[in-house]
Amino acid sequence: TYSWYRNNMLVDENHTNSFTDSPMTVDNDTTTYIYTANFVEDLTGCSASISDTVVVYKNLNVVLSGDQYICAGQDIVLEANVNGHQIASESLVVTWYRDGADAGGSISYIPQSTSVLTLPTTTADIQDAPYMFNVEASRGQGCLSTSEPYAVYVYGNPDVEITYDDNTVCVGGYTTLHATLAGSDENITYKWEEGGTTISGATTDTYVASFVSTGTKTFKAIVINALTLCSDTATININVVADPEISAIEIDRDTVCNGYQVTVNATATGGVADPYTYTWFKNGEVIEGATGSVIYDTPEAQGSFATRYIYGVSVSQASVGCVSEIKYDTVYIMPNPSVVISGDAVICDNDSIRLNANVNDYNE
Repeated sequence: TYSWYRNNMLVDENHTNSFTDSPMTVDNDTTTYIYTANFVEDLTGCSASISDTVVVYKNLNVVLSGDQYICAGQDIVLEANVNGHQIASESLVVTWYRDGADAGGSISYIPQSTSVLTLPTTTADIQDAPYMFNVEASRGQGCLSTSEPYAVYVYGNPDVEITYDDNTVCVGGYTTLHATLAGSDENITYKWEEGGTTISGATTDTYVASFVSTGTKTFKAIVINALTLCSDTATININVVADPEISAIEIDRDTVCNGYQVTVNATATGGVADPYTYTWFKNGEVIEGATGSVIYDTPEAQGSFATRYIYGVSVSQASVGCVSEIKYDTVYIMPNPSVVISGDAVICDNDSIRLNANVNDYNE
């Protein structure tokens, strides 16, 4: 007949040589149990006793932590905090699961009593439901623990591009940049940068950029979803060139007589690729309708003295700010002389004729 004792207390009198028990820790501390089997021979009354020791450790406790809200394309970074492992030399097998499937295989560790185990690299893709992660930790002897499910929500990134009114402008000009989203998003905030520096006050979907120097100017539009913090960045280069200029203005003659038609030519260089439009001036007044590089004019002398006319011209292009300075040239208009013949209108036969030519109204 067999009798079984646990820590000297009778726990089974089934009179067999086999006994099953499920010991528990006391106060969640490591607990030692001594099991004793007493045997008594029914016929002779002879007896024997044997004991063995069982150490019961507290069950593992696995708690997951990490960012539950991330953006598409980012790595999911989670940690499994494993508590209750008290045998430093004993291997601990940890298995990660994502949506019920193995998310990286079983990995063997030899941790201390508190261990942090990182999820193998997992890249987030958008799906309708959150990813559900579990960790299973075991060390044999029936010590198996599974974490509570841990949800990770993956949000889509906004998609932005930059459009512009002009991508090549002149010094002193400007262009309007537009941050255009693919689709709609009510929670978007905007930030603009130029050359890597945040532009103060630029927090809407448009930005008017003005320029005081030549070169390639790089702008970024950064859009951020205020709820999910998912973001996207678009980059654009704007080319800023020097203003066009009038390289030459030339009148075909410096001095002409009244009634002579003068020809004035202008030559423009620089600026952007747009066509040139000329603005002509005569003595400071715009010559209406004159927009080409050549004009023809018939200036008149005023009174009996030479009259000076100053012609000016500037050039512009369609891109904002592409306007040259005015250049000038001068022509003098001389009044035409008037000639009066005087003398005797009636003479006798064989008399000499004496006539005078009087040139009037001419002064150099």
